[in-house]
Amino acid sequence: MGAVKGQDDLDVDGNWEPLEPLRSEAFGQKRSEKKKRKLAAPEQSMKGMAVEDDDGDQGLAPEGKAKSKRKKRRRLQMEGVNPAAGGRNPSDLLAASWAAEAKSLSLSTIEVGEVVPEPNWFMSRSSSCPLSKLPSTLRKPEFSMSESPSSGASVIVLSASTERVFEVVAEIESSWKTKPVVLAAHGGGRKKDQIARQAEALKRGAAVAVATPGRLLRLLDGDHASLRETNLVVIELTRDRKNRDVLTLPETRRDVFALLRRHALKRVKAESGGIRLLLCGAAATTD
Repeated sequence: MGAVKGQDDLDVDGNWEPLEPLRSEAFGQKRSEKKKRKLAAPEQSMKGMAVEDDDGDQGLAPEGKAKSKRKKRRRLQMEGVNPAAGGRNPSDLLAASWAAEAKSLSLSTIEVGEVVPEPNWFMSRSSSCPLSKLPSTLRKPEFSMSESPSSGASVIVLSASTERVFEVVAEIESSWKTKPVVLAAHGGGRKKDQIARQAEALKRGAAVAVATPGRLLRLLDGDHASLRETNLVVIELTRDRKNRDVLTLPETRRDVFALLRRHALKRVKAESGGIRLLLCGAAATTD
């Protein structure tokens, strides 16, 4: 009786019919396909790797170049650089800094919407103007530094650290020909005593004050000072040894936006008689 191969794969003699040829053939096909994929892999990986062009220069393949450009564009946006304009736009720069701060605080959409920088908030459309050149910008009567207000400061310059505050003070004394009030951690004694002395200096009125954001915020939060007589807030963006400025260093950035949201935003948004912002000292950028 003949064997039924579909059941036990026996031949007519009762012996097992070898399945190895069939299995070997299938296994060989799989190995062949795997080998082809392995050989094709280097070609695929070269799309995003450095390659050598016809001139012998090393560069990125088209896909890698596109990815590199996207990364650069994102980096520039986070630094407040407008790639289309090829420079730093103050409203874009402040918006990028606020986006980073909102993300670090996990703010809600409503809270993020509190600060939407507009071009009319700023005195200038450039953020790279050196601090020493600012007096030529302050020609309007409301920014006159010849007369001090009855209290507070007409112009407030924000800098990233106490060390930088004193560098700015020296620069202002030389180029602006006026002596600023210093609002920073200095002068010895307890912080409470320092704040009392600085509050007293502001009560007498000053044309210019140079402050760290944290110290100015503390004075404002404690009702030791106000921005009622302030016409201009200068955010000074000179970078430190670690390439950070007042809007990229997390601690000072947080104080700047806390100051803006709690004490200045209504007057900054005002169309007339309000506070104007001016960003200066930003490093020049190239594409």
